[in-house]
Amino acid sequence: MTKERVLTAIVSFFFFLVIVTDFCFKYSRIYIGETIKFLPITKSLIAIVFLSALWFIKLIKKKDIYVLILITAPTIIHLFLSNPVEIRSFLDIIGKYVFGIIIMLFIFRTRKILSENILVNSLICLSIINFTCIISGYFFDIYIFETYTGERFGYNGIFKSTSVASYFYMFTLTYICLKPHKSFFDNTWIILLLVSSIFVGSKSLLAFLFLIFFMILIKYLSKRQAIISEKFFYMISSVFGLILTFLLINFYFFLNPTFNQILTEQGFLTAFFSFRDIIVINVFNAINDGYQFSDFLFGGVFKLGTLTETALLDLFLTFGLVGTFFYIYFIKYNLPKIYSPFTQFVLSFIVLLILLRGNFLYYPSVLFVSFFVISLILNQERQL
Repeated sequence: MTKERVLTAIVSFFFFLVIVTDFCFKYSRIYIGETIKFLPITKSLIAIVFLSALWFIKLIKKKDIYVLILITAPTIIHLFLSNPVEIRSFLDIIGKYVFGIIIMLFIFRTRKILSENILVNSLICLSIINFTCIISGYFFDIYIFETYTGERFGYNGIFKSTSVASYFYMFTLTYICLKPHKSFFDNTWIILLLVSSIFVGSKSLLAFLFLIFFMILIKYLSKRQAIISEKFFYMISSVFGLILTFLLINFYFFLNPTFNQILTEQGFLTAFFSFRDIIVINVFNAINDGYQFSDFLFGGVFKLGTLTETALLDLFLTFGLVGTFFYIYFIKYNLPKIYSPFTQFVLSFIVLLILLRGNFLYYPSVLFVSFFVISLILNQERQL
């Protein structure tokens, strides 16, 4: 077995390990009333193995280590000097961000040598398993496979949370749509993914489904029009698509009893952001009342006690201006060039969702599952 296949096999093993341990967490929380404690150990093991692999195959640079230190060290020093009561919980948040950085670094550096067949087979296997769980949950009313508590519709199968399910289906559909020549099996896989995505019931995922259908139509039409340039055609279509998406979301809120109530009492923004807009306002008020200059520079989330689940703001709250600058710099110099307008738009929309609505950057399971699929997207992009 070659080094590349061994490395891919390790990645695939950890992929399923994350899914299985997350499901155990979900099961214990629902049926036992306790949360299992080994998830941080699992994620720490993955981070150590990936860092060791990068070092062994000489794909990690001194620059990567320096940037990682510049992101985290000032914040950790500032945290200890401030000496908050719950220091361990804030170190845990920093650790989750560090895990994400390691995952991104590993995928960016190894994606060209990972075996596509092994990764794709892993995705297909998980897609079939989760589809079976979703359908079983719907027809047999199995609570553990439901997405939400209460009356809101949704089934996410074995995934621990809405976020993991949403990003898994977003990125997997993006990958399969990028394949230039689709077999009968590929089309069957797409149908399976679409049905699963609809059953998840996530607003973000439903908006994504509409948008990707819209972009496939635009991609088809762009090849058959010669009036304006392809890039300008995509720009106009993107604006129209975003407007239409928000109109359809508003219509969905009227149809859904839960969101209709929020829409009536709190307005569209609160319904769209699931109360995150109120959390953000409260956080800004707390910053005005309690932040010092050092907190702006190195992070002061320990003074707030909460994150907002909006990626860029939470990054600033955790690491301050200094850490946020180096975090963005890390992504900038590692992110490969993307040439396809279709891929650019779809990934830009997902990034927009991450910035406005998600806990993507500090949610280890979301990051690992997402970048597992992103490696395939980036490799497929190179072949277009």
